Amino acid sequence: IKGEKSAFRKRENDRWDGQDRISEYLDFRAYFEDRCLPDYLHRENPGDEEIIDEIIGIVIETCCSRKPIIRVGGEDKPAEIVRSRLMKIDSSHIQYVLDRLKATTTNIRNIRQYLLTMLYNAPGTIGSYYAAMANHDMHAEAVGKESMSGQRGNTVEDGGSRGTVYEDEDFDEDIYSYDLYEENPGAG
Repeated sequence: IKGEKSAFRKRENDRWDGQDRISEYLDFRAYFEDRCLPDYLHRENPGDEEIIDEIIGIVIETCCSRKPIIRVGGEDKPAEIVRSRLMKIDSSHIQYVLDRLKATTTNIRNIRQYLLTMLYNAPGTIGSYYAAMANHDMHAEAVGKESMSGQRGNTVEDGGSRGTVYEDEDFDEDIYSYDLYEENPGAG
């Protein structure tokens, strides 16, 4: 009888634990649906609804994990740190991960781990990524306007260095070429 009571208590505790876990899952799901706006992402990315739902699902499952350690990017990390980082994710991070996933040409062997690593890193890398992209686009635009203008540059000399200044009426500042060279290399 004593063994039966402990087995019954275990089943009873497991049942309550299961209900707690379902409740926790539903709470995280509601939280991330509010933050990540899956309906908005579905409208903005037609045809990618399943991938978006998978990405959000990975975030929810990871946050609900009872493991004390979660492997991210090949490293074991405390679950609380991983959960804390994932709780910062919003729709812009999901869009960022989706865009980077579409741009990837590498054969990914473990897509779940790959996505989890991207999601974990997204809050810390999204700003730098978009800043680098903007810098690249601005530079490409400047170079494109420079070559499209058909203007020849004016050569300037500055203390032994020579370069070319391109003046463009669409810009407030002169665009300097990066091909400065020494007039007398080796002399000095």
